[in-house]
Amino acid sequence: MERLHPGVHEFFGTIRDPWTWYVSLFGHAHRSVQGRAAIQRHGGTFKSFLQTMAKKGIKDEQYTLIPVRSDEPIWRDYPHGLYSHWFEIFYQPHTKIFLDTANLYAGVNELLGIEIDEKKYPPLNVGWGKKKPASAKYTQDLIDLIWETDGELAEKLGFTPFEKSTKGPVIRID
Repeated sequence: MERLHPGVHEFFGTIRDPWTWYVSLFGHAHRSVQGRAAIQRHGGTFKSFLQTMAKKGIKDEQYTLIPVRSDEPIWRDYPHGLYSHWFEIFYQPHTKIFLDTANLYAGVNELLGIEIDEKKYPPLNVGWGKKKPASAKYTQDLIDLIWETDGELAEKLGFTPFEKSTKGPVIRID
């Protein structure tokens, strides 16, 4: 982009639907002693984990799964779920283009014009999802909980539970 338009930079990021994202976060938490202990303090199940992460915060004094900067706003004061909060922290205000991880290879091709051989370069870090699909962790009330807490952003990105974005492999937002 810089060679075509000197002085112009476009940022892009990768994103997935919030329902799958929370399952992935749960899997990552299980990989550390601190994460497993925090999950156990709050009931030890995916349901209790999700209810905590969708309604409380990453700086809840009893539930610090993810280290945050000392100047990071306390998430409990944030009106949405952790998915939306992280989106704001990591991507806003500069990133307006996203590659849907459920359609990553097509997104890279569309955005960058690069064709990637999935057999030669398979996705990494997908172990948790190989056991069962993300949807197996959810009941309808948990799906609805994410609609309540992160639904506004999910709709903006074109996501419905466990599906590719309806906006295509490259998601552009205003």
